[in-house]
Amino acid sequence: MSEPNHHVIKQLREHLFSPHTDQCVYCGQSAKDDAIENTPCVRPPCKACGARGWLFCNTGNDASPRYEIQRCDRCGRYVNDLAALQSVVKAAQSQLELLAFAQEVSDLWHEDEPGDDGEPYEPTSEDAIATLNQLIAEARQLLGTADKCDECGEIVPYVIGRPDGVEVCRDCFEAGQH
Repeated sequence: MSEPNHHVIKQLREHLFSPHTDQCVYCGQSAKDDAIENTPCVRPPCKACGARGWLFCNTGNDASPRYEIQRCDRCGRYVNDLAALQSVVKAAQSQLELLAFAQEVSDLWHEDEPGDDGEPYEPTSEDAIATLNQLIAEARQLLGTADKCDECGEIVPYVIGRPDGVEVCRDCFEAGQH
């Protein structure tokens, strides 16, 4: 469901040794250690941007400030400033969706909570299960992990794998007489 981000640069996991100290400039391990050849470089998170890959910068002056999002040149996580800005916009949009989802959940009645009529709310088990299933489906859509039927294209709670490798919803599976 989630689209790959082609603007993110994959960080190399190889060590870069200083000719002066014989230590990796990223993680500090010594080149003289025999086990170093088979271990990836574990780089600490970028301190300049807090591992976000972008910075909020004032590109103006004191009299006329101008703020913008720029890529972090120190860690180089994004290809350019536009890619960093798109990442921030995408994160902000997902926060709005998350807030709407949290609001929807908070509007639900808690069991035994007094309702509009003053009586305690007592949902039937079928209603509670249906509500929970709906919340699970919405949460998966929000996280980008929802399943999609390969035949009908609908977003469904789960898919069933057929022997031919196609993943289909329950309705399409039963309609195919498998």
